[in-house]
Amino acid sequence: MRAGLCALSDGSPVRGNSVVPLVDVAAGSVHQRRAAWRAGEAVRWGLTRAEENRHRAELDLPRRLCDRGTTEAQAYDPAPVPGVAAEWGTGRPFAGSLDFATPAPDSVVESWSDGGSAPVYVGFGSMPVPDPAALLSDVAAMCRAPGVRALVPAGLREAVESRDERRRTVRSVDHKAVLPRCPVAVHHGGSGTTAAAVRAGVPSVVCPFSGDQQTWGGILTRLRVGTCARFTRPDATALRGSVAGMLAPDARQRARVLAERMIPVERAVSTAADSLLAAVRDHHDAVSIPQETSSASTSSASRAVSGMPAGSSPQTEIVVRSPAVDSQPSTPRPIVATSSGPMPG
Repeated sequence: MRAGLCALSDGSPVRGNSVVPLVDVAAGSVHQRRAAWRAGEAVRWGLTRAEENRHRAELDLPRRLCDRGTTEAQAYDPAPVPGVAAEWGTGRPFAGSLDFATPAPDSVVESWSDGGSAPVYVGFGSMPVPDPAALLSDVAAMCRAPGVRALVPAGLREAVESRDERRRTVRSVDHKAVLPRCPVAVHHGGSGTTAAAVRAGVPSVVCPFSGDQQTWGGILTRLRVGTCARFTRPDATALRGSVAGMLAPDARQRARVLAERMIPVERAVSTAADSLLAAVRDHHDAVSIPQETSSASTSSASRAVSGMPAGSSPQTEIVVRSPAVDSQPSTPRPIVATSSGPMPG
């Protein structure tokens, strides 16, 4: 999304801290974790500098947002990363995990899920599974064990729907409706899927492909509500072993306790909107909202932040009508715009 004096973060920690290891080898000490983050941030800046500078020029921002004291609302929950919120302070408020548009609940899938032993969720979102047929074969082999069933949201790449008593393959599912019906979720560790599994109180078997997926796998492993192994091709034996470990009563109890500490979706969206509005009000003389919305209400701003349908109301846009940042003369222009698309995962 575009922002002036407030930014909405990605769905995982992307700033240096002493709590979350950037890589596994830096998990040992606070010094190692901080050093790894400094190195990682330097590498990332080297890779993204040209594009970021181009984008800042388009927005007429003379300095990087992180150098301006910009409020950075964190679009994920503080509960899985205890200590980070206290370390970062008020400049990086935690809104909670935002829940963007998902498929509508499927009563047929829900009926199948409730028609036998609770199915294990096995889904990797939009990740490019190297050999989908082999993976589905391994899932089928896993399901030959007594009492094991699996629900497989296959995604667009291998979207051939099928079902039998033990395994059902579908194109997509509504995480809010399905995951609470599952005892364990096997997934790639994307921020959206991870948040949905944690909110559902479901332990995870994380098979990360890249990026922040490894970070979330490590976070869940350290909390003992998940296990993590990089995706190659998890065979039936490995799947059974990993799932069995997360079916243990203590793992499931820890997952339920963590779920109770998660910020509700509705409050997360409202908090993110409030953070954006507060940052604009703190740094500018006046904020005006198009008259059609009648007021800068949290509900309207929440729709803008979350991408939620506006129903009969027009889409909200927050507009700053004051001198541009750094007192450079400019015509009134939008400073905070709506989200550019769904969160990854």
